[in-house]
Amino acid sequence: MRLLDKSLILVTGKGGVGKSTVAAALGRAAVAAGHRTMVCEVSSQARMATLLGGADAGTGAVGEERELEPGLWTVTIDPDDALKAWLANQLGSRPLVNILTRSNLFSYFVAAAPGARELVTMTRVWEMAQVKRWDKRSQRYDVVIADLPASGHALGMMRAPKTFLDIARIGPIASQAGQVTKSLADPGQAAIVAVTLPGELPVSETLELEGRTVAALGRGLDLIVANDVFTKRWTAADAGALADGGAVEGRIAGAAAREAARTAVQQRQLRRLRDGATVPVLALGHLTAPSLGPPQITELSEQLAGKLAKL
Repeated sequence: MRLLDKSLILVTGKGGVGKSTVAAALGRAAVAAGHRTMVCEVSSQARMATLLGGADAGTGAVGEERELEPGLWTVTIDPDDALKAWLANQLGSRPLVNILTRSNLFSYFVAAAPGARELVTMTRVWEMAQVKRWDKRSQRYDVVIADLPASGHALGMMRAPKTFLDIARIGPIASQAGQVTKSLADPGQAAIVAVTLPGELPVSETLELEGRTVAALGRGLDLIVANDVFTKRWTAADAGALADGGAVEGRIAGAAAREAARTAVQQRQLRRLRDGATVPVLALGHLTAPSLGPPQITELSEQLAGKLAKL
């Protein structure tokens, strides 16, 4: 099954590697493929709507599923809001939930339950891809792409449903956790995408993440995306030839030599990543624009779609 045909695509990676950018680009690619697509972020940054170019992107309440354009939605998931939505679904009464969650005792209980917030957050991501939604007025999405936190936290989040299933065993929490666990373990339903940069440390951490994912979840990654890869435009010989042409050419030669050296380092690390990984590795090109916005996301989505079609 192709990546964009899966109902859940979970994107993670070390902080600063561009995982939000890749999640947004995957969202654009999914819409272009004709899927009703949700791109959600599990953070307080609320950047996704801006990256995707939605009108009034800076507005909208946390937890609100917003349609940016036909076929494309986004939402920022807050654990406390997700917990209230889950309780409302279980108890059938939002007013009762509001009374319950204002209780100090309840707050202490949630704080003392390791992984509770991770569980409800992961369950909130999962429920958006289900036919039977918590809010009966809401429709399911064909594809839910989740911009998860950095890899260590993301693994704990993905592991949380199985942890609670092992602890609870029976009851509504166990039932819901079991459904989420089953979906995450099924490669036909869920995919895990790791984003990295073509540098020595990010590549090493990504290769380590692949093993940690198997140990934590009983399944591995589905795809690795190497972000911000320079195209080979100059060789050392090219730079040397420019250096003999005068002052202006000498400055150009210096810039060309630095770019050639960086590209060579990136290509070595990309080969190391591909040699060490057990899943496909796609490379996304370096963007020359001074800032990142909707046009750049569209450019990356077209790159991704073309490369995914060849897998």
